[in-house]
Amino acid sequence: MANLAGQRLIRLAHQYGSKREIFRFIKYAFVGSMGLFMAMGILWVLVEYLGVLYIIASLIAGEIGITFNFFWYEVWAFRDVKRSFAVSQLVVRWLKFNLVRATGIGISMGILTLLVEIFSVHYFVANIIGTVVAIVFNYIISIGWIWRITRPKE
Repeated sequence: MANLAGQRLIRLAHQYGSKREIFRFIKYAFVGSMGLFMAMGILWVLVEYLGVLYIIASLIAGEIGITFNFFWYEVWAFRDVKRSFAVSQLVVRWLKFNLVRATGIGISMGILTLLVEIFSVHYFVANIIGTVVAIVFNYIISIGWIWRITRPKE
């Protein structure tokens, strides 16, 4: 699965290698990084100060990060993509976004649990690793399904 995702990402890089698409990915990564830092801070507070189980805390922090990222992707990273801003269409994109991110959270949670429980990696480090893998998955699905970026015409 990871190999297929990697191949898809390489194909996308060749297809969308324009300056605009490279800049879009940089914006996507920047927004994702900000969401990650925010979610990691929330995770830390929930686990260390509120005593929430790390798995539950990661889910809560992840959903807060999802909402943050959706807003900034809509208004900044994908603002040049033609789409409807009707409330119904915005809700549909938000639901798709949440579905993709829920899958990404599942991927991240699986990696988190595996690394913590089997390999005794600190939950903070394990969460970062799982999140990075999920980000690659999320980007590939986002540009093809949520914001429907099509291949540039030659």
